Amino acid sequence: MYNLICGASFVLMLIISKILEKTKRADLILSVLSGIIFIYKLTHYIIANIKGSVSIPVEISSVSYFLVTVIKLFRIKKLYGVGAFFGIMAGLGYFGFYTVAGFTVANAITLKEVAVGCFFHGYLLVCGLYFFKNFALDKKDNYLIWIAMLGMLCWALVFYDVQMRGITFVYYIIKPKFLYVFQSKSLNILIVTLYYTVLVLGFLGVLKLFAKLNNRKHSRLRELTA
Repeated sequence: MYNLICGASFVLMLIISKILEKTKRADLILSVLSGIIFIYKLTHYIIANIKGSVSIPVEISSVSYFLVTVIKLFRIKKLYGVGAFFGIMAGLGYFGFYTVAGFTVANAITLKEVAVGCFFHGYLLVCGLYFFKNFALDKKDNYLIWIAMLGMLCWALVFYDVQMRGITFVYYIIKPKFLYVFQSKSLNILIVTLYYTVLVLGFLGVLKLFAKLNNRKHSRLRELTA
């Protein structure tokens, strides 16, 4: 059931993104929504911790809620590429995982949590697409995406030993203990080294593809308006 809900939500978000392209109030709508989500998320974490339930945004998408909303609310043009990248990646990552493998976590999360997750990750996806479609991103600013990514990983590492509820995928990146399958320490180190090499190359490839697609889109727009 979770698979169907997430798959349908993903399609719905793409439709919403397409509709926003045709409305002149897209910027205002996303700004208002960004303000609401920022306040909601900030209040959520504050209240949860006051009640004694340790709750810290360490997942990449959880941090992206604050990153993307702040970029949108304060119109930080220098970081539009960062907002576009993490908004789209967080949205695609969530919908991709739960659409394909949602059944694997059916006993760990509730239907309400899935629905709420679809809404918030849908926001990230739609806002990321808005940045991507409306602004030509400078390749020279790609280093900012690397800095943001490393910042998120370091932030998550600080709270690695804090017990969190649910699955925290970022920890599979910063401490891949699941790869320690050999008794030989040297072999485990080799596997981890290969793992990080693949991750870095994969991230670099995705970043290059992201920049290429954005450049192609805006090159066509410039040709049409010339």
